[in-house]
Amino acid sequence: MHRMYKQALLLAAIGAFAIPGLAAETYKVTAEIRHADTVVDTPTLVVRDGVTGQVSINGESGYRLQVTVTSPEEGELDVAAKVDTHKGSVSTSVTTGIGKAMALSTGELGLRITVEPAGS
Repeated sequence: MHRMYKQALLLAAIGAFAIPGLAAETYKVTAEIRHADTVVDTPTLVVRDGVTGQVSINGESGYRLQVTVTSPEEGELDVAAKVDTHKGSVSTSVTTGIGKAMALSTGELGLRITVEPAGS
């Protein structure tokens, strides 16, 4: 009986990943961090729906980028992003579409982000 219970749990877990509505979406986030007219870096992160992804680079041109993507409705994405550098910070929270670039800047610090399904 114990073995049948384990098998049932395993099948339920496998089924959750096989059913698209139950599996969490994964997104590829492409960013461009700028200071003045200079591109600081162009990191790419892969994040799961609702889970914050982060990348940090140390040094004089270092930064920390945090991005959270959630999909409240089909075709819409809520994107929260924040970048911190030694020259300043910029953050935003917007609703956008898949593959549509969003850009923001504060003073000389700029951030451009595009979100696509992972694997594209």
